[in-house]
Amino acid sequence: MIKAPRISLYVPAHYITHIGKLLQAMGIDALQWLKECEASPKLLEDDSLWLPRRQYEQLVEEALRLSPVPDIGLRLGEMLGIGSHGLLGYGLLLCEDLAQATRLLNKYISTRSGFIKTAIEETSDSLNIQICSTFENQALHQAFCETVAVSLAKLFTVLAGQDRMAAVIKAVHFDFAKPDYIASFQHHLPTSLYFSAHDCVIGLEKQWLHHHFSQADEMALKQLTRQFEQQLKQISTDIPESWQHKVQAILKQEQHCVPALQDVAKLLFVTPRTLHRRLIAEGTSFRDLMVTHKKTQAEKYLSESAMTIQQVAWALGYDDVANFRRAFKTWFNLTPTQFRQQILDKATTP
Repeated sequence: MIKAPRISLYVPAHYITHIGKLLQAMGIDALQWLKECEASPKLLEDDSLWLPRRQYEQLVEEALRLSPVPDIGLRLGEMLGIGSHGLLGYGLLLCEDLAQATRLLNKYISTRSGFIKTAIEETSDSLNIQICSTFENQALHQAFCETVAVSLAKLFTVLAGQDRMAAVIKAVHFDFAKPDYIASFQHHLPTSLYFSAHDCVIGLEKQWLHHHFSQADEMALKQLTRQFEQQLKQISTDIPESWQHKVQAILKQEQHCVPALQDVAKLLFVTPRTLHRRLIAEGTSFRDLMVTHKKTQAEKYLSESAMTIQQVAWALGYDDVANFRRAFKTWFNLTPTQFRQQILDKATTP
């Protein structure tokens, strides 16, 4: 767990704290939940931390498994008030009206979650906000869409200054079949509901789009927008376009272990075969990238650490030190011992 991730394989841990509180309210040991997923107990107190994307998914998967009720997604959405959305929630309050608020949300929602994308489409009688999750697992996708739909529907209703959700939210469409717990949907989303739709969409009544917000503050919003832009840069920093760079970024990140092709492919949400094909299309291969990575790390360990030759070999995934020595001799035309001695000689030469 880190505070400032370098690549998009890490995501903000926002809302994990709320999931933990919801599990505790259901009588489930939230600390044990975190322990099962090898996550820090600090997540129950601090949602400003960052998590590997896969670990975030594991936490949600485990929460779904532990939940004694099927509508945990809806219940989580009900828990999330405007204050739960951090600076983004505050920014929405500072907007001039609901139209500006939806644009702000659409542009900066990724600062709160690495698993959601939205799009806005205006029709003659409604403003439609399409919700797309990046979860491949259908159960995660459904729970996530339920949470987002309830949370945003509540949020828009409050921003419009209304008490009845149906007055502001024209309809909510879900891209999955009607579940058995439909009564819970009707309770948390008292408006028109549609299932088995092409997309997950929240439709807002257009008459509320230009309802003026009492807390609107143009200058404060501009200052906050600059912070959002910095957060976007942090999230997107060094996200490379090429698959070669993506693999290199992961290998650099996982420098204390040697991930296999299938491990890297899983982190990139593709099959090993697909990753292999895409690297070949770029004129390289996973094996070539791994050799370059091992060569770089071997040079670093021998130059900058007191690790023994055997420890370096193990760190690079070699069970047999002799195999490492042969590989190293191929890379540098020196044995590891000769290479290290050369470094020492240079350091002591006046």
